[in-house]
Amino acid sequence: MLGSGFRRAAGLALGSGALLAAHSRLDDRRVPSSWPVRSAAACEAAASELPTFRRDDVAKHAGGDAGVWVMLGSRVFDITHFIENHPGGMDKIMMAAGKSLEPFWALYRQHVERAGEDGSIEAKEHVEQLLQEYQIGWLHPDDVKEAAACARAADDPYANQPARHPALKVLSEIPCSAELPASLMMDSWLTPAPLWYVRHHHPVPDLDADSFRLRVHGLGVQDREYSLAQLQALAQKAEVAVTVQCGGNRRGEYNDVCKTSGNEWGTGAISNARFGGVRLSDVLRDAGVSQPAEAVRAGVQHVHFEGSDGCRVSVPAKKALDEAGDVLLAWEMNGEPLPRDHGYPLRVLVPGHVGVRQVKWLTEVQLAEEDAP
Repeated sequence: MLGSGFRRAAGLALGSGALLAAHSRLDDRRVPSSWPVRSAAACEAAASELPTFRRDDVAKHAGGDAGVWVMLGSRVFDITHFIENHPGGMDKIMMAAGKSLEPFWALYRQHVERAGEDGSIEAKEHVEQLLQEYQIGWLHPDDVKEAAACARAADDPYANQPARHPALKVLSEIPCSAELPASLMMDSWLTPAPLWYVRHHHPVPDLDADSFRLRVHGLGVQDREYSLAQLQALAQKAEVAVTVQCGGNRRGEYNDVCKTSGNEWGTGAISNARFGGVRLSDVLRDAGVSQPAEAVRAGVQHVHFEGSDGCRVSVPAKKALDEAGDVLLAWEMNGEPLPRDHGYPLRVLVPGHVGVRQVKWLTEVQLAEEDAP
């Protein structure tokens, strides 16, 4: 699961804010006309009269004319009319079609308020409200017990996470979101790595630098793979001082006006460090892009970055291909190897862009016409 399948499934882990935004955009086609959207109280009242299904019944609804059903705990949901609006894309959510959501949400916990030792999962409030609209029945008690046993037997993907500095203010332990306390923010112009804010969507990968490979491919470029040692020997090491900020920084203040979803960040989802590495332009030149104009003529308008955790984003080609630009493939932070929490062994830094564009655990660079899905 932690290979290519892990990366392809990562859209399931999009932030809860994105899920809520997608929910707000859904039109009346999301549920059958015979099943109007109801209040939470009405949903609860109606749920007591719903039928009971076996796991085999649910498994028959894995797409096509049969629709898409999923299970969570003792409940069964028909999400057929939601999947096209899933912010992670239909292909991601279809991985759970006809199955239980627990194995996915145990890994991608943005949807989860808390997870019990018995494998049970409690969804976040706004996710729970959305689910109530789609419940069509209950899972047979015998099948609920079987599912719980499977959940307990599964390996915990968060068992081997890095230790964090006790001074960090933790907003979410799994996956970790933690901010730099305001009282420490001005102690140093360069934020010490242990105090740099943490924002994860998935478990932190435990990668081996010796076996690490970065793939560079796409329009107008040779398909190449680089080891970390090859990148380090490719050109003179460049250094860039970068301030990175999470897009949710100070989100908590919005709650004074209107309740938001997601972590209630204060002012500490921002940090500054000096990163060392190789300029992206030097790597692309080695892979065959001698001039940015050549890439543009080949149709390149965006450059995609993907990490081993499944995060995939893109930035405009004008920013990424600039020969005098500051986009950096970094292996060093404040003169030391990158910590695991911050992208070891390689990450990309795109100064001037929001934190999510600074992909950690970088494994792929792709030149493309379209932006990242």
